Amino acid sequence: MTVSSILITGSTSLVAAALIRQTHSQSNARPIVALSRSALPEASAAQVHYVRGSVFDAGCLSSVLRGNPNVVHTAGALLDDNSEFADTAYERTHCDSSIFVASAMADRFDVSKDPPHQRKALVYFSVAAGFPSFIFDQEFVNSKREAEAALLGIEFRNRIRVVILRPGILCRLA
Repeated sequence: MTVSSILITGSTSLVAAALIRQTHSQSNARPIVALSRSALPEASAAQVHYVRGSVFDAGCLSSVLRGNPNVVHTAGALLDDNSEFADTAYERTHCDSSIFVASAMADRFDVSKDPPHQRKALVYFSVAAGFPSFIFDQEFVNSKREAEAALLGIEFRNRIRVVILRPGILCRLA
């Protein structure tokens, strides 16, 4: 039996980089395919294969989902409050991207062959509530909640398992 790998989207984000480092340090870890628009394929190592691409590119997404039935979706953006396009950018990077990935997963894998406990999983990194507006623009939080609602909605129910994580503030310490 072949061990499938895990697909991490938004692999150059702070969260994804930490997951990759932690997983890569474990000897029994599953291989990782790390997808990002700014990934450097030449940085690939023994258990980590970086792929430059977008979750919105259906061909690219289909290709990286092959053999990677479980996805950790960390793609997203944190924009300057003064950006006039923040609303639409957050909508696209948080909500639209998560729906696109979930749809590709649901379409690719046949749930009729898998018992519910073996259904493919999508882990979505959201954000905790209650941060002051100088830390997170409310549109940022709203777009994350909209993505959560879509992922937990009827379209994906009984097709994929969805896990939503709402971490507090994350930062990298040297």
